[in-house]
Amino acid sequence: MVKIIKCLVPEHVAKKVTYGKGNTKKYIVIHETANLNKGANAERHALLQYNGNSRAASWHYTVDDQGVYQSFEDDFQCWHAGNAYYNKNGIGIEICVNSDGDFKKAVENAAELTKMLMVKYKIPKKNVIQHYKTSGKDCPKFLRNGSKGITWNNFLAMLDVQKSGNGDVYVVKKGDTLWGISRKYGMTVEELKSLNGLKSDLIHPGDKLKVRKNQAKASQPKTSGNDIKVGQKVRIKQNAKKYATGENIPNWVKGKTYTVQQVKSDRVLLKEIVSWVKKSDIEGYSGGNAAKTTPVIKVGEKVKIKKSAQKYATGQNIPSWVKGRTYTIQQVKSDRILLKEIMSWVYKKDVE
Repeated sequence: MVKIIKCLVPEHVAKKVTYGKGNTKKYIVIHETANLNKGANAERHALLQYNGNSRAASWHYTVDDQGVYQSFEDDFQCWHAGNAYYNKNGIGIEICVNSDGDFKKAVENAAELTKMLMVKYKIPKKNVIQHYKTSGKDCPKFLRNGSKGITWNNFLAMLDVQKSGNGDVYVVKKGDTLWGISRKYGMTVEELKSLNGLKSDLIHPGDKLKVRKNQAKASQPKTSGNDIKVGQKVRIKQNAKKYATGENIPNWVKGKTYTVQQVKSDRVLLKEIVSWVKKSDIEGYSGGNAAKTTPVIKVGEKVKIKKSAQKYATGQNIPSWVKGRTYTIQQVKSDRILLKEIMSWVYKKDVE
């Protein structure tokens, strides 16, 4: 469950930037902050509201890759939609787009928050809307154009997966097939049918299917001494095109490191994205030994700064928010590389 930190604005501030209380909470309106500056995270935006926004604007929640800050209780009629009706009847959620943040993770956190509010106030999915619908503004811009590797439809799809005691539950949509759903979760059709006690392939919109069967105790296929093993870390190649199940691999997935959960003859299941990838499309491992994730040290390659890294190659301390994130190599020297997004030299031993 996503972490929510309350940073509720003082009453005298709320009087200046809201219609007061009485929100019917019929809608959830999704926005993006449009602030690409480094450090423009959820906390910074929450403090902006707390201290009195210079603009005549207000919203309930701000979400980044770390969690959620709440600025107003849900019954406040905030000024976020550019439309009095939706201001009075909708909850506003802003997703951070700061350049030093993980936008995909921020969107995932926003989806978790949205699902919580949908359940709490019985808000249907059709009433989860873009700021664009309420005012015509191109917002949420990056979800609308998909330029950060994740789209509005991806966001809506996240709202269909509900947590259950034994895993996840997928709500069937119009046009869904068992084949498509099974491929999405790295299962076979027979596994999906068996898990749900289905006798035929017939499903209907609104049906709830158990997915992501818990295979923690399942016997793992044996692999040869030179093969990939369960538990190893591997990286998806930048030139990879399709998952082993046929779907296109989005750009934001490539060049990142994942944990092998299962191994088959020609493919592996990656734990963090629950997807089957062809062995030919991964790198960064070494035979059957412990995982090695030494990156390809070439200009243009993507690398991640290790969380154990302490200092830049120029001697300054590496702040926590820089670690564990992926950057582009701009220059290479014998023992260090220059990372484009933060314009900093990092030792080769401190990246993976």
